[in-house]
Amino acid sequence: MPTINPLSPLHEQAVACLLGAACGDALGLLQEGTPKRLVQPISDLQSSGLLGVQAGEWGDDTALTLCLADSLLACHGFNSRDQMDRYLRWWQQGYRSCTGKPARVGKTVLAALTRYQHTRDPWSGVEDPLTAGNGALMRVAPVALYYYAERQTVERAMRIAAWQASLTHGEERAVQACQLVTWLLWQLLDGEQDKEHWLDPRRLLSLLKPWGEQWHPDIVDVISGSYRHKDAQHIRASGYVIHTLEAALWALWHCDDYASGALLAANLGEEAGTTASVYGQLAGPFYGLDSLPAHWRSQLRQEVDIAQTARALIGANPCEPSAEERQRVAQGWADRLAYRGPVSLLHQLVSDCHRHQLVVFFDWGQWQRDPEQLSLTEVKELGELETRKVLSALLRIEQSNEGTLLRTWESGLLRALLLQLAVTASAAR
Repeated sequence: MPTINPLSPLHEQAVACLLGAACGDALGLLQEGTPKRLVQPISDLQSSGLLGVQAGEWGDDTALTLCLADSLLACHGFNSRDQMDRYLRWWQQGYRSCTGKPARVGKTVLAALTRYQHTRDPWSGVEDPLTAGNGALMRVAPVALYYYAERQTVERAMRIAAWQASLTHGEERAVQACQLVTWLLWQLLDGEQDKEHWLDPRRLLSLLKPWGEQWHPDIVDVISGSYRHKDAQHIRASGYVIHTLEAALWALWHCDDYASGALLAANLGEEAGTTASVYGQLAGPFYGLDSLPAHWRSQLRQEVDIAQTARALIGANPCEPSAEERQRVAQGWADRLAYRGPVSLLHQLVSDCHRHQLVVFFDWGQWQRDPEQLSLTEVKELGELETRKVLSALLRIEQSNEGTLLRTWESGLLRALLLQLAVTASAAR
């Protein structure tokens, strides 16, 4: 087994952010769609719920968060078309879905993806006031983690948060809610530990003054602490982004530990999954990784993969992975590709190749061969570096010529490359 290095406090916060959001999503999914007046409060992560989900399953909030994270990692930053392609694969093929199957999609995201299909214009969010939904807010956390690790400014991260929102949600409140949560998460990564200081309305309004004339009045109300003195009766958890933002901060403000706040958010019903997920983006890193109940984490679907994604976003693995890790990942994928499976499997392969650095960066202009024309005999003669270059070339070609990976899977070339990489990596150990 590969050695897992201890997490630094910063890396723990990143893992707590994504796992906190996913645990909140899983809890909220149990109450998703339940009218507030009909909610039967839950006190733990369990099975059942209106949607018939199993304990630990999460929904579109976490799936789209992982899609955005994968895009940032694979493209080394914001790439509008790549993000929309991944959202499209999620909708149609179940890429990054908890179950591997196409899942429920919100109407605003659905409309944007449908427009993108027809126009190929990734900027498919509209500015209609009736589209101020929470579908971009629920996925925004990877932006803060990635750009913090890149040593960018918070202003840059907020700009990217706005861009990623505008792909599906162009309405100003939906965009600005993403910017606000990105700013709040950034403060936690910077070491903020005092809730009163962190959420102090006067301080927030002062620090956010550079955008003061641009903030929508509804966002200003939330910044000013509109949630502080409300009780559960006057908090909504609908799909309206202001309701979601206010409810998430309300749960955070009125509880003193992660679990209590997550249950408080989940038991609001309506869009409970998104509300509890947005709460978890902030409460996870605020209270810390140890605050997430161990039995919730153990039940959470794909917990290890979510944690690895968070580590990659925050730059927890800046060094070349060990030969042992490359051998393990390559062999695992060679075994999975031995049998025909869903095409969506290839999208996960691409993500893993980037996450575990099976790919390498080299001068593309010096590439003199067509990787698809390699014979299986020639593949067996490649060294580890050359094998990784060929694999990298195929992944790069796939970006502009979708279907390349499917053809090489069907021809046996893709699996042969992974087997050869496993063999050569093993020899290097």
